[in-house]
Amino acid sequence: MSLEELAHQTELYLEHAITANVKADPAYANDCKYALGKLMIEGTHPDNVPLNMIKGINWIKDAANKKHGLADELKTYCDIRFEKVPSLKRIEASLM
Repeated sequence: MSLEELAHQTELYLEHAITANVKADPAYANDCKYALGKLMIEGTHPDNVPLNMIKGINWIKDAANKKHGLADELKTYCDIRFEKVPSLKRIEASLM
């Protein structure tokens, strides 16, 4: 399933897809983590995935730690946008 298709799934579906694919297809599990995190942060589909910034950022961090490029970009954006005092060293490191 593409990232665009994942963006229309429910929280329950995405969480199940993550746990079912962590070992079988880690790239797909990371796509699901990214999609779920992004949906939680943005709140664009509240009927499918409720707005929850903290959980969303945690999903994004988990995918970014596993080298998911889009998750890393979104994590950097969240670091810049939402931290009270952004860590420039961490931001610079994530951009390299």
